[in-house]
Amino acid sequence: MSIVVRSNQPMASAPLGAPFAPGRALYRAVFGAGDTSNLVGTQTGEVAGGSIGTWQGTPNGLAVSGGSVVRGSATGTSFIGLPILGAGANMSWIFRTLPTASAVYLDLFRDINGGGAPDSYRLEVMGTTARLMKREGGALSYLGSSFSVAAGQRLGIRWVGGLLVATVNDAVVSQVLIGTLPSVGYAGIALAAGTLGFAIDNMEIDVY
Repeated sequence: MSIVVRSNQPMASAPLGAPFAPGRALYRAVFGAGDTSNLVGTQTGEVAGGSIGTWQGTPNGLAVSGGSVVRGSATGTSFIGLPILGAGANMSWIFRTLPTASAVYLDLFRDINGGGAPDSYRLEVMGTTARLMKREGGALSYLGSSFSVAAGQRLGIRWVGGLLVATVNDAVVSQVLIGTLPSVGYAGIALAAGTLGFAIDNMEIDVY
């Protein structure tokens, strides 16, 4: 018997690698249509049965070069994302190269009105190490154990049914039960002021 995770209520137990039901929105993006210095305002591609979204966030914070998303010309912290609303979401990107300085953050349900330190569930990718995090009330806390990652892998973060999960090539590598943030906000990529060296592409976001 399979277990389908589709609730917006915390589960009593957390089955490792539980399957999840089809979503209410589906976004896909590849970045081979040409370089751009500013990803904000551009659209994701349309896929069969999917949705089209428009990237929002820091102007010139992230750019496209050689078919991958890289750091843009903006200084300081940066963020780009898509607004989402649902009982859960799953986001993943292929990391062609890993950051060589500071971290790249995959943010889920990032507070739209959060100011300079918005609440969010996060997957921190720093060099060859990654770890789940939560930022709430301006405070960052690590969740679960860190794990190793490598260039060329698809790294993902999923929250549904109170279960926060990190994946590598779609396989679960870390999970914690947590359910304190509203299931509305942005799904996207955040950079520290000193983040350098990364290149990511083939974005997937499913909203449940």
